[in-house]
Amino acid sequence: MERKYLRPNKMRPVPLDEDFWKELVAKPIQPGLTSSAQSAQEAHQQDVLLASDVANEVNTTIRNNRKIIETEVLKEVR
Repeated sequence: MERKYLRPNKMRPVPLDEDFWKELVAKPIQPGLTSSAQSAQEAHQQDVLLASDVANEVNTTIRNNRKIIETEVLKEVR
């Protein structure tokens, strides 16, 4: 038999065992994620931090390139 047929085919999914759900249920809950409300609140806090980081980066870029921006705007107005 050819060697390529002895390896599992990555395109074909592996069938699950009958007890696959027990592994999912038995997983311990992480201490910070005891409830869905808590995890949603943490996700919201992370989103707020990321949004403020993006806003700060945009403001810094605008400040650093103010002369270029003003020059280009004046070209468009004329």
